[in-house]
Amino acid sequence: MYSRRDLVQAYLGAQNWGYGGYYTESPTFNAALEEYYVQLLDGLQKLFGLQFDMVGSPNPALMMLFRSTAESLLALRTPWSGFLESGLLVRKLEEAGEHGVRVTEAGEKIDALIAEAREAHLTPSRARSITPSGNSDVMYESL
Repeated sequence: MYSRRDLVQAYLGAQNWGYGGYYTESPTFNAALEEYYVQLLDGLQKLFGLQFDMVGSPNPALMMLFRSTAESLLALRTPWSGFLESGLLVRKLEEAGEHGVRVTEAGEKIDALIAEAREAHLTPSRARSITPSGNSDVMYESL
């Protein structure tokens, strides 16, 4: 069974903005993955009866907010986000003693808060109902 979260994740993956398992060194894989997300998004849009498209949207302002929220989700990062392998940094922090422990704890706190923010972007709230397409059957309160 598909959820609204699946629909949003398919939207994010179909944009090829770096969400959903893309690899910079693998253009062939990325092309196949993008096609998968595009097809999945098409099917889920039909299933939920809405379109994530500014052109022809009955509520373009809400589509702009939806897109901005998606970009906000993708912008979230931690100080460790850019490292493919951080073994040397971890070792240096361990060697730094108490200072390293404080840096590690701060990094863990940042990581937990970023994970919470990502989840908030993807989890509908019960407080408001917004539908990017104007379809009242499917409600989006956040991504």
